Amino acid sequence: MSIFNDALLVEFQTLENYGAHAEDGKAVNGNAHWKFKGGATVLVQNMSTEQNALALAAALKMTNGIGWKEFPSSWKVVSNDYQTEYELYQVEEYGKVKWPATRVDMNEYLPKKEVA
Repeated sequence: MSIFNDALLVEFQTLENYGAHAEDGKAVNGNAHWKFKGGATVLVQNMSTEQNALALAAALKMTNGIGWKEFPSSWKVVSNDYQTEYELYQVEEYGKVKWPATRVDMNEYLPKKEVA
């Protein structure tokens, strides 16, 4: 059982480089054409610190390539049982959550203490 009762909700922003589909995608060659796309939502539950939770979410979801970039754009401390606005909408619309946010338990990444 965790002693941590808070979670960190991390919203990611995605950028897609349309110039990387047919050309090399490089700005120096005039082939970069970046567009904002949606991004992932990660809920790091049982966080030890806000910084550790953000670093974990970033390690799991960040990408930085010539055709695609995804990075944290906002985060806030919430309760472990927090439901996103999109999840609440799904419950209202469909009676259940069909597409949940990614949930990660910080306990799975913390070092295990030896039991005497």
